[in-house]
Amino acid sequence: MSDQEQQYEQAAVSENEKFYDEEVAPVLAAVSELCASRGFSMVVAVEFDPGAIGTISRLPDTPTLAMIMLSHCAKTGDNIDGYVLGLLKFCKENDIDYSRSMVMRSLDPSQIILPNSMN
Repeated sequence: MSDQEQQYEQAAVSENEKFYDEEVAPVLAAVSELCASRGFSMVVAVEFDPGAIGTISRLPDTPTLAMIMLSHCAKTGDNIDGYVLGLLKFCKENDIDYSRSMVMRSLDPSQIILPNSMN
C-alpha cells in the first residue's frame, strides 16, 4: 500500500469510529460472551457517527421474532425496504404467521422480486 493510500485509509476512519473499534466494541463483545453463556439474546447498535453504525448481535439457535426484528433493523439501518422485505422473507422461510400485521398483509409476496443478496 502506498503512503498516499495509507493516509487516505487513516483519514477515512473518524476519531469516533476509532474509539468505537478500540474501546467500545471489545467491551460489547465481552458482554455478548457473558450473555451467550446464559443463553441470552443480545442486539446492540451504536451510531458512532451520523449514519455509521457498529452492531453486535448474539442470538441463540431459536431466537424470538422480536430479537430477529431488532437484529435485522440494526443490520439494515435506514433501509426501510430492506427491513420489511427481509422480515417478510424470514417469516415465509420459517412459516411465521404475519397475518396480524397490516403492513405485511398488504404485501403480495407473489409480486415481490427480492434482490439476489436477499435470496
